[in-house]
Amino acid sequence: MRRSSPFAFVVLVSLLACEDGPPPPRCGDPPALENASITHGPIDSPTTGFQTYYYACEPGYLATASQDELGFDYASNGVPVAGCPSGEETWLLQSFLCEPPIVHARTGLEWQAYESQSPTSFPEADAYCRSVGGGFRLPTLRELVLFMNFESPGPDYATLWSSTSYADYTATAFDFLEGVATSNTYGYWGIRVRCVRGVETPGATWTVHADGTATDTRNGLTWEVDLSQTTAQTYAESVAHCAALPGGFRMPTTSELVTILDYGGTPWVDTNALSDDIGEFWSSTNEFDGTKKRTITNGYSLVFGSKATTETVRVRCVH
Repeated sequence: MRRSSPFAFVVLVSLLACEDGPPPPRCGDPPALENASITHGPIDSPTTGFQTYYYACEPGYLATASQDELGFDYASNGVPVAGCPSGEETWLLQSFLCEPPIVHARTGLEWQAYESQSPTSFPEADAYCRSVGGGFRLPTLRELVLFMNFESPGPDYATLWSSTSYADYTATAFDFLEGVATSNTYGYWGIRVRCVRGVETPGATWTVHADGTATDTRNGLTWEVDLSQTTAQTYAESVAHCAALPGGFRMPTTSELVTILDYGGTPWVDTNALSDDIGEFWSSTNEFDGTKKRTITNGYSLVFGSKATTETVRVRCVH
């Protein structure tokens, strides 16, 4: 089903008179639409003789339609519909749904069902999320990264605005196809938006231990702190390195690695507890096709990539 732009979430219903075919006839009043309300109408069309009602989805719901995004087809005749009392019109609802938000299992945040189909600037993206109502807002960069499914392609391969900013009149965005966080001027027109609601996802809270480890009290994961004595290794060598550490250490998944990022720029790792090591790091997560392992590069930019297991990068172990 073709999607409509979130900036044009009003859809119309045409007054049609037809002899047969789906949907079934509606006589008299315009039809009720689930999760939507009438905003305007009836509006008379002097050329067709029909009337139109305009509907808008409830806050957080997005309109979808099989017709083009600029409007819907009108009736071309006025044949009475069987079953309708004399003098009462029949309303035919065009193909249209108001899709509810989806809940992200790991964070509990509610996301709009899909991103906008049209790119926009940061101020317009921010204004749109506010206009959606129901507590929706622009997501932070942390929330966008946590929303990514590292085992399969991202949501529609879009680049999405975040509310995270590093300098005046710039905001970050996340490219789900390339796995890259970028910084863009507010006026840059080329990025889409997907709104979210819920309590903003916090960063790590740390308990530092005397044995050179630190525990994130939010999720109970314990990490190596100082990596100054480690070097780049193959995947197998890195797995062996983690297994040799006391306490049941292992290779982290990509979803675990993203929980220790700072999202405040270089270095991207949270230095409140961990060493500020810059480089590319292994995860145990397979690339989409299963032939490589996912990696995270913590450098001048934040990049999610992949490497063949025979190549060498660094590792930060967890248990």
